[in-house]
Amino acid sequence: MTTRDIQHHVEERYGIEVSASRVSAVTDAVACFDALRVKLRAEGVVRNKAVYLAIGLCCSGHKASLGLWLEQTRGATFWLKVMNALKQRGTQGHPGGGR
Repeated sequence: MTTRDIQHHVEERYGIEVSASRVSAVTDAVACFDALRVKLRAEGVVRNKAVYLAIGLCCSGHKASLGLWLEQTRGATFWLKVMNALKQRGTQGHPGGGR
């Protein structure tokens, strides 16, 4: 999705106006998350799930795996759980602030 697509989606879905620069800042902050879609069989039923991977970048430039999460959906509750887990592990945001 483009920045404008995200702006329109947020406005339509949540009734909130956000600037293009805010959308860009947020997407830059979460660009280190990626997901792999997998099919898992549990109790005789096959379900689609996503394995989310968080990758951190050290000051030295080395990448480090910060965690893996297996979820079927990715709503606000899921992201709150992920962010709290990362915070509890001592990860810090961008030194420029806000992220």
